[in-house]
Amino acid sequence: MKHAHPLTFPCKFISLVIAISLYSLHTQAKQLNISEFVLFGGSGNCPGGSGQSTPASPGCAVQLGSAANIQGGSIGSYNLVKSTGNATITGNIYSGRTVILANSNTVTGKITAANSGNATGTVLSVGSSANLAGNIDVNGKIIVSGGTVSGRVTHPTGTAYTGPAPGGGNIIDTPSLPILPELPPIVTFPAYGSTNITSTRTITPGAYCNVVLTGNKTITLSGTGDYIFKSVKNTGSSNNFIFNFNNDATGVFKIYVHGDMDLNKVSATITNGGSASRIFTETHGTGSTCSVGNYSFVVANGASSANCSKWLGTVWAPYGGINIGSGTGNSNLTGALLSATQVNIQCGIT
Repeated sequence: MKHAHPLTFPCKFISLVIAISLYSLHTQAKQLNISEFVLFGGSGNCPGGSGQSTPASPGCAVQLGSAANIQGGSIGSYNLVKSTGNATITGNIYSGRTVILANSNTVTGKITAANSGNATGTVLSVGSSANLAGNIDVNGKIIVSGGTVSGRVTHPTGTAYTGPAPGGGNIIDTPSLPILPELPPIVTFPAYGSTNITSTRTITPGAYCNVVLTGNKTITLSGTGDYIFKSVKNTGSSNNFIFNFNNDATGVFKIYVHGDMDLNKVSATITNGGSASRIFTETHGTGSTCSVGNYSFVVANGASSANCSKWLGTVWAPYGGINIGSGTGNSNLTGALLSATQVNIQCGIT
């Protein structure tokens, strides 16, 4: 599949076949496809899924920091979607339980919260100066402190909506709640190799040991195919990954990392054709070697918007979290971030 906006998917998951299930007497709930999501954090068995580490606060969730800018695609979690500052979301939010948004959040798409835990408190909470353009369907109490609600707000009998008058009306009825997607399958990795990568070099598909870059180093991955590593533990700045497609019209880069993948400050670029939708990274780390928590995929912010960290493609972390943007500065990602535990998008991320 192909997206023209940041945070897209590789073609690997396009063919996932999903059944349509009956949700209620009134509507049929659509099961969403994971390929629709650019951020998904927290599977249905989190915490405590087989092999999973326990995520840091706020738990099994997607969390967005200040100035997070999500430019297309959906955000989802079986538990919680939360923002802690002003965020711009050009897309939908789907939660199996609750949604908590801070002040000055813009959401162009739908918001749904299924309240699978049957909480009696607030299921959707939005701060002041909100700009909510799409329909809102929530199985429970809704509070929007202020701003604009342009769509229809639907919630069940016995629950309340408090907030600006919705442009599409305040409807007491069964909310339209989709079935959340299945996460990608977990790949059984080939064995990693014995060669460490510590300096600038070009590599071809194959099995390697640890990647340890200390700054101002460049790895060129020459040609699509499978690249297997034991771990990635970079330090310093200005480390660069180049994905050279060698004008291959259909091939996919598949990066398999047995342990944690700490990229630190990093840049990623594409040469000779190709796109981010044909780059896929899967890490089986639990965050046991990560200094900032149980995160198996980590990118630190670059110094500024002009010198930001960059990564490309879909990242899938079945056993640990994903943490983007540690430190001050900026990061820019073109692809999708999927974790069975948590996706933490910190400040200054596009």
